[in-house]
Amino acid sequence: ACKIKTIRKMDRKDILLLYIYMPVNEVKAVSPIQIMKGLFLLWKELNLKDFYEFTPYLYGPCSFKVYSDLENLIKEGLVVTIPSSSTWTYYRVTSKGSDKAEKVLRIADEDLINEINYRSLFANSVISSETITLSISRRALIFPSVFAIPKM
Repeated sequence: ACKIKTIRKMDRKDILLLYIYMPVNEVKAVSPIQIMKGLFLLWKELNLKDFYEFTPYLYGPCSFKVYSDLENLIKEGLVVTIPSSSTWTYYRVTSKGSDKAEKVLRIADEDLINEINYRSLFANSVISSETITLSISRRALIFPSVFAIPKM
């Protein structure tokens, strides 16, 4: 894993907006699981301060503050939800959100942008029903202290 020495402090909502803005699929939309996994990887790999804190949950790492920030981005007109045929709601940036994301990209550290892009590619490529099933059984690898087996 690439450790970045210094990253200029960025608002976590701006990082969330960039993460939604930078997906690789044609729809330019991401699911809550893709968002959680990608942001979790950023948090873990870059040791980001004043960021989301994740705990084990149904489909892997989760930070409920992400949902709160998503709601704020929606209220600000930067992100919209897209209903799908599955039970998930997808998130996509609006034109106003794209404008803001472009402004954030201009002032953000290049290393952070590269990491967001890389984590977005990774999280979006590994999310499938098999990955979700595996993530549930592998939560112990992600959060060993939470899922430690007590010694008898």
